[in-house]
Amino acid sequence: MQSYKIILLISCGWLAGIATPYLWHSAPRLHTVSEQPHTVPRHLAIIMDGNRRWARERGLSPWIGHERGIRPLRETVACCLENGVSYLSVFAFSMENFQRSDDEKTYLFSTIVNMLVEQELPTLKKNGVKINIIGDAACYPESVIDKIAYVHNETKNNTKLTFNLLFCYGGQQDIAIATRAISQDYADGTITQDDITADTVSKYLLTHPMPHPDLVIRTGGRKRISNFLLYQMAYSEIHFLDQYWPDISKDDILREIGTFSQSQRTFGK
Repeated sequence: MQSYKIILLISCGWLAGIATPYLWHSAPRLHTVSEQPHTVPRHLAIIMDGNRRWARERGLSPWIGHERGIRPLRETVACCLENGVSYLSVFAFSMENFQRSDDEKTYLFSTIVNMLVEQELPTLKKNGVKINIIGDAACYPESVIDKIAYVHNETKNNTKLTFNLLFCYGGQQDIAIATRAISQDYADGTITQDDITADTVSKYLLTHPMPHPDLVIRTGGRKRISNFLLYQMAYSEIHFLDQYWPDISKDDILREIGTFSQSQRTFGK
């Protein structure tokens, strides 16, 4: 686990290398979906895919693609704040990402904690963003546990946007964790078999008590969900975009939110 010494957030879009401070609202304000008479998603979830392919096609190292993913993530947070999206969840680091090369993981993990705590946190707090790091805590190295607790504590009272970073997360693992907890409560007599419903399972998931995502966006041209929020996505609208994540603009996010706003969601009725 030595090479994972400073794991915290992301393989997809939140990397260091930015020398000057920046604000999440620094990008020019574009038109907003909230100006249209439609409903925006309460919970937006994103699989930020394509960073490494973006870099390879340009003859660059993969971590350069990760670095270029900072801008679209920043603009997405600003877009959610401006348009009244209450929850934003991004796939930061999956369980499968542990299979990547040591060099890439070392680059990804070595600077992220300092960047989050020292650069991003003050601005996110100022803008009313609550940060949740969600994943299998058993996979967190000891070196990051205190920092995760610090970030949670510093932003726990913010209410404008809940920003979830799914880290060391997998949808199958989430369901397995919930199943173990349900089994334990059943063995302890806390619940009965008749108590175990779909809503019960939902309450044991790592994302509880947040609502399930209304809209899921995956960039990078691949049409799969890659072990992301499997239980929670049962009735999500899923949009697949061809653009690699570093090429995503604020207008792209606004367009997808606008498309969602026009959809008819009947939930099987």
